[in-house]
This record gives sequence, structure tokens and C-alpha cells, in this order.
Amino acid sequence: MICAVLFFLAALLTWLDQSRSFYCLSENKCITVWKRLGDKCYVIPGKYYGVFKPTNYIKTTNTQYLTIYFSSDVPNKMIVRNQGSSTGEKGGYDIVNNLPENFDIVEYSEEYRAILYKPDAIKFKDVKSNTDYLTINIKENYSTDKIGKKIK
Repeated sequence: MICAVLFFLAALLTWLDQSRSFYCLSENKCITVWKRLGDKCYVIPGKYYGVFKPTNYIKTTNTQYLTIYFSSDVPNKMIVRNQGSSTGEKGGYDIVNNLPENFDIVEYSEEYRAILYKPDAIKFKDVKSNTDYLTINIKENYSTDKIGKKIK
């Protein structure tokens, strides 16, 4: 009986630690949000089903807001922009690129603003036609695209 309870608890903890959400704009523009125990979260390019840390990822907290950009002007790159956290703090993240030749994750900067946004851009959504993005609310498990459509 005790073994069955311990097995059930171990299975439950494993299941909770493997909570993932997939957000896709198209087949080649997907990300995985892998929320782990201990307020750790990995944001991974593509659909990731592995049980170990991926090779390229963003490590953050489960309360973070991020915007992820995809543009045909910078292929095989995922550009990440910090939008703060649901606790009202600035929030933060670490980018890990162990195999950048597969898919490189880079931090948003003014250099990328000129690539992603129209020259006369005023609003956040004033991106070029060949740019897509996902704004991710990790805590609430949803994302929105550039036209404001909610992706669950």
C-alpha cells in the first residue's frame, strides 16, 4: 500500500514537472513553454517533447511576459523581448544557445527594431508584413499574435 502511494506521488510530481504549452503561428513558427516545479520555465523554439533540458532555450520564471519575434529577414532566429512579469517587476531571463547553428535565440535590441518594425512605427503592433510575433503570458498559459488573436 505504501509503495502504491509513493508511486502515485512520484507520478503526480513528474506529471506536474512536465507541464507544457505549445503556441504556433504556423508549422515552422512554434514555441514550447515548459513550466517546471520551483518557478522555472523554459521557452524553447519548436515543439519540444524531451524530458531533459533542450539545447537552445530561454530560462525564466513562471510569471514572466515575453514577446517572441520571427522574421524572414533573420531566418533561423528567435528574437526575445522582455515585457516584465505578472508581479509588476521587470522580470528577467537567460538565453542559452548551445547549438546556435540550428536555431539562434537573440535578445531584442535597436538593431532588430529596424528589421522588425516599419520605419514609421508608433504602436507595438506596427511590425513589417514579414514579421510575426507571439506575446506570451506564462503565468496565465496563453499567447496572442500580432493581430491580438488569443492562442491557447
